[in-house]
This record gives sequence, C-alpha cells and structure tokens, in this order.
Amino acid sequence: MANILMTAWPIETHLTPFVAVARALRARGHEVGFYTSGQIRRQIERERFRCFPFQEAAPHADCNPGAASTRKMGWRAQRQLWHDFLLGSVPGQLRDLERIWSRWQPDAIVCDVTMWGPILVVQETKQVPLVVLSHTAYCLLTGRENPAPGISMPRPRTSGMRLLARILSSGINMATAAIPREASRIRGEYGLAPLDTTVMEFTGRMPLHLVPSAPEFDYDRDDLPSSVRYIGPCMYEDEAQPAPEWVMRSNRPRIVVLEELHYAEDAFLLKTAARAFAGHSAEVVLMAGHGRDLSALDPGIASPNVRLVPWVPLIQAVRSADVVVAHGSSETILAALGRGIPMVVVPRMLEQPQIAWRLAASGAGVRLPMRRCTPERLRAAVERVLGGEMFGRHARRLGAALARMGGPARAAELIEGLSRKFADEQEQTA
Repeated sequence: MANILMTAWPIETHLTPFVAVARALRARGHEVGFYTSGQIRRQIERERFRCFPFQEAAPHADCNPGAASTRKMGWRAQRQLWHDFLLGSVPGQLRDLERIWSRWQPDAIVCDVTMWGPILVVQETKQVPLVVLSHTAYCLLTGRENPAPGISMPRPRTSGMRLLARILSSGINMATAAIPREASRIRGEYGLAPLDTTVMEFTGRMPLHLVPSAPEFDYDRDDLPSSVRYIGPCMYEDEAQPAPEWVMRSNRPRIVVLEELHYAEDAFLLKTAARAFAGHSAEVVLMAGHGRDLSALDPGIASPNVRLVPWVPLIQAVRSADVVVAHGSSETILAALGRGIPMVVVPRMLEQPQIAWRLAASGAGVRLPMRRCTPERLRAAVERVLGGEMFGRHARRLGAALARMGGPARAAELIEGLSRKFADEQEQTA
C-alpha cells in the first residue's frame, strides 16, 4: 500500500477527476490524502479521504481565473490574476507541503497541472515521483499538432498555417518570458537548476502526464513525449443526488442547452437558444449554470416546448439528450461524447475554442463561433446535427474510444505502477 498525495485547486472542474482517481486508488488498497482548500474539507472527508487544508496558500484559494474570465476585466487585471494563481501561490504551497511531509510521508504526488509548487520544486527536493493530472480534454503540451496553445485556430495542415502557428507561439513565449524566469528564481532558492523551457513544457518531463481524453479527439497526436498517457474521462456521479424528473426520456427529440460552471452573467447562450427553439418540434431543456438564481434569469421568451431548469450534474444532464448545446468546457465535452451524444459548441473562453476545433475535426458536432451565433444560425446548426446521421455515428465512435482508455481505473493502475517502480529503484540504490 502506498501513500498518494493529491494536490489540487478547489475548483470543481479541476477537483472532479482527482476525486474519481482517488476513489480508484483507494479501491486498489492505497491511502489517499488531499492537499487543497480547507473550504472543501468536509467534501473531501465525506469521501473518506485525509485532507491537508491550505494554510500558507489559503489566500489564493479563491483566486479562480477561469471564473473571473466571465467578467469584464482589463488585460492587466487578468494577467495579474493568473500570475497570483500560478506563481504567487507557489511559496505558500511549498511551505504547506513541507509541513505535510513532517506529518505524513507521500510515496507519490498526483498534481493539478496548474498547481506549480510540487512540479517546480517538491518532486526534486523530496525525490518523489510526480504525476500530472490535467483537467482538459486535450493535451496542453505544444507540438506539431498543437503549436500555439491558447490561440483559437484549427489544426495546422498546410505549411502556411504551420508557419503562422509558429509565429504566434513565438509571440506568446516572448510575451510570457517573465514566467519561466520567475519560476527559475523560485527553483534557485531551493538549489535547483533554472528552467530551460516553459513551465507547461516542463510538466511533460514528469514521469506521467495524464490527459482525460482519447487520441481520437486530440488530432491523434504523435508529437508528444512518452510520459503522456490518455486515460479517458475521469468523472463520477454523486449517488446521494437523485436525478430530477425531467431527465427521463420523452417521445420527442431533446435538445439540452447548458451553461457550464464558469457561466457569464449575460446568459447569452440560454437566451439565444430560447429564441432559436421557441415553437420547435423538439423538447428543449435550458439548464442554468451551477449556483445561478433562476428567479433572476429571464430567457426572454416563453414557449411550451422550452423548459428552464436548475443545474444538475453533467452526467445526469446529458443522459437523455439527442444533442447538447454548450460553450464547450472540457467536462461538458467529456460527459456528452462519453455517452456518444453529438454537440453544437459556441466557444467563449479558456480551452473552449480549442475544444470546438477538435469537435469539428472529429465529426461529432458543429463549431459555431460566438460572434456568428444568432438564433437563426444556432437553430440551423442544431437541426443539421439532428438530421445528420454522421454526427451521431462519430459521437458514438468517440464515446467508444474514450471508454477504451480505461478512465479512473487505468489512471490508478498507472500511478500505482510508477510508485512501485520508483520504490524498487530506491531499494536498489540504497
């Protein structure tokens, strides 16, 4: 039995795969502890895991750039927010983790891809194997098929597109050059060598870099380091929360339009969909974002076939859908495609533009840019998916591919194998 420390931000989209994998590790007989915000301590302990709450890093617990990106902020404020989240929190993380080590000896760390303290310092100073667990439905590492992360552009298939991508990537690296410099400064305080690459590329040098997706959704990339393993969706359903009545199947096609966890106050997608599908022959469910007050949300039109409902877990929400309409966050894509349900994605922020390009390339749905998303175009896109057998066929193909990856059970197997291999090597060198 090994002690496995999960280090994760208290952001639901990040935390869910960690809890799913932790459950699988426990099923294999391992002891699992979480280093995360004390605000969710009860949730972690309810799952019967040990919790080591943030102390020095606590001031950064609510620093969620993803949620903040739904608000109108200047680029300087956004940049400062990301800096505080990624780098400003690192010294506090390191002091917290030192205290954990004095009380509980981890045999391996499973680390949030955006929690940089363990990645930059701890895995070397403590000589412990570190596994990166990403929350995005594609691999964030750069390469021939993903040359400009963070830029909304299709897969570069021509020499001109590849050149443009390289130029954009060089511009991004120049604009963010201060990040690896500061990361190197932090490493230097612990006697470690400076970085010779970006922090994200450095995560690809960890022994394992787990991606909750499948190659078939990620352009079948062959430009990744051997540490990268696709493991499929790592999701779970809260057995204590019963599914609401509306998720039961009806005898009409069902369009599920949903806001995601990081929803914008303007409710653009729900309002556009309400106008697009009023009077449509399909049953339309508008699912509001997590925590939104429905009494303050006016879709702008009332129609017998359109229903506004509060948030439920994604696995429940997509269960009876014939097509899902969303902005396209990773967890939504994985929930829908994992059940073989095609989508229309209207990307807005964060990883959604890159997700939308991959969805379109896979044939499992339609990408509709937000600037072009009128009620008429949204209705046409959904009707194209409902009427096109190929979309469902490709969605089911991807669902089967995601299932083959093994999910949390496969992740736990890989983590266990790495921990055992590292322990054997330590014994041989002792």
